[in-house]
Amino acid sequence: MSISLIQYKGKEILYTDYSKCKNSDEMLAILYELENYFKNSEGSILNLSNFSGAFANMKFMAESKRLKIEVFEKKLLKGAAIGIGGLQKVLLKAYNKISKSKLIFFENKVDALEFLIS
Repeated sequence: MSISLIQYKGKEILYTDYSKCKNSDEMLAILYELENYFKNSEGSILNLSNFSGAFANMKFMAESKRLKIEVFEKKLLKGAAIGIGGLQKVLLKAYNKISKSKLIFFENKVDALEFLIS
């Protein structure tokens, strides 16, 4: 499953796993799965996204921005990302700037989880 709930130090965190995606269509499918989760959930959400080895293109970034404004920002308490490198890091910085997102990227999962629960 691409999205799942994990427990970390007594907190529930939504884990979004893009790491097995081979193309942007697979990433978009997970993004829409995430959209449905947000629309059908109650309360604030802590989200950790894993982009290790994933491929994001401008279409994915545009949809992410649109959904951030329309859906995600209403319920997202904090967001963190892991597995970001090279071009992905450049795209994430651009996404954060354009969408005024506060998605923070980390080198490892533990640091990201600690940030989310702090």
